[in-house]
Amino acid sequence: MKPADEVLREVLAERADGITPDGDVYGAVLARRRRGRRRAVIGAGVAAAVVVGGAAAAVPAVRGADRSLPAVTPSPTADPLTACVPPVLPGEKPPPAPVPVAQLPRQHDVRGSLAGNRAVTDAALVAGWQGILLNEGGLAGLGAKTKGVTKHTMDRASLRLRFVERAGAGTVALATAADRTGRWQVATWVVGEGTTFRPTGGPSEQASASDLEPAQRFYGDDPVFVSAYPVCGKIFGVVLAPPDATATLHDSPHIDADARLVTGATRALPLTDGLAVFPTTGGASRVSISRNGTVLATGSLNQFDGVARPGADPVRALVDKAIKDAPFGTGADLARLIVQLARHDLRDYTADPITGVRVRWAGSTNKGMPTVVVALTVPSGASYLADMFEEPDGSSSGSGFGFVPAGQLDRILYAYGDRSRLIVVVPKGAARAEVQLAGGRVQQVPLRYGGAFVVPAGKPLKVRAFDRDGNLVAEQVPNEGLLRP
Repeated sequence: MKPADEVLREVLAERADGITPDGDVYGAVLARRRRGRRRAVIGAGVAAAVVVGGAAAAVPAVRGADRSLPAVTPSPTADPLTACVPPVLPGEKPPPAPVPVAQLPRQHDVRGSLAGNRAVTDAALVAGWQGILLNEGGLAGLGAKTKGVTKHTMDRASLRLRFVERAGAGTVALATAADRTGRWQVATWVVGEGTTFRPTGGPSEQASASDLEPAQRFYGDDPVFVSAYPVCGKIFGVVLAPPDATATLHDSPHIDADARLVTGATRALPLTDGLAVFPTTGGASRVSISRNGTVLATGSLNQFDGVARPGADPVRALVDKAIKDAPFGTGADLARLIVQLARHDLRDYTADPITGVRVRWAGSTNKGMPTVVVALTVPSGASYLADMFEEPDGSSSGSGFGFVPAGQLDRILYAYGDRSRLIVVVPKGAARAEVQLAGGRVQQVPLRYGGAFVVPAGKPLKVRAFDRDGNLVAEQVPNEGLLRP
């Protein structure tokens, strides 16, 4: 089996907007997947620093402009996860050479409190075009074929610097551009300090007729965009909306003891010229953008699970203890992978921290490969269960996931899978289990440590668990029993 960190990096690379965690994924920036959008993963590289001087395109001042930002030379030993100017990591694709700012399109209507600082906007623009060109390679396979090679060519004239704004101790900007067909749009985040910036990747999206419907879009003359991004080791929410729009922030829900979502507080989010950049804990917090009583878009701030912080990661310590307390022979790498992916997916529901980790059951498949069911506990006492098993080819698959109320973890009958495989974990006190199959047949389940990986001899209809005296303890229809918020 591949190491857990390697598998997770591959999974997250498919979900990320240009960020692939490096090294130990515990505490690393975990990019959130964005469901239901036509989005390509692009530009994982971090470009070299850009410091601009000399001739500059005119950038009109806006209210609140800050002209006092000094140039900063980044430390070459800065932590890549917390540095305001992220260092170039080994193995990353080198950026193209910077284009002089005088050769880039003149910018108008740049938003943000730093938009009136010519040195800052020039540096961000140059870095933005580098990022657009770097991300251009990520669009390979999506454009028209020329001599067997698929390639997009970006249109320099379409380059737009959307905003430049302070983000804690650093600065964040967003640059966008289109390919020469106008059908593909690319964005790049630009982060830095003073007038030193680096592009750090961003999304791409195909413009289509559906863009006329309420949807998030970072391009066009009237962008509507909700996102989040790490700057200087902290997460900042970003909202880009029409100047006459309003925004509402919906705090992340909590999971109560009954495993139900408790709605978070709702409050107005101040916009300046349609822009807001603000600290956030991410989680399942959302922002809705409205104009004249009509909701234009709603977006999540959970793109990032978190960033590395000083000291040991408490979840990692909980996982280490859970594996130590697990049955002999538990697949430790698989258990770690389940926790990391479950921790990642929990961000779809809540920002509640993980307070406990337990290997609910561990065993092996019919082919001798490890399989594990893990429970993650949140402050209310409710638990999130997820399973996974290893395939002979080294890949991993899962059958089920969901919440159980506080105090019910040892009382539920876990039965998830299909007619090719079924993972069964019986309640505490059960000594025997069986699967009722279509046609009235019954298949006995050989329990080990209170669970089993079963290959059904037909379509499974129900799983039953009995105590030593033959009394029914619990019964469950496969793939039911866990709660989904």
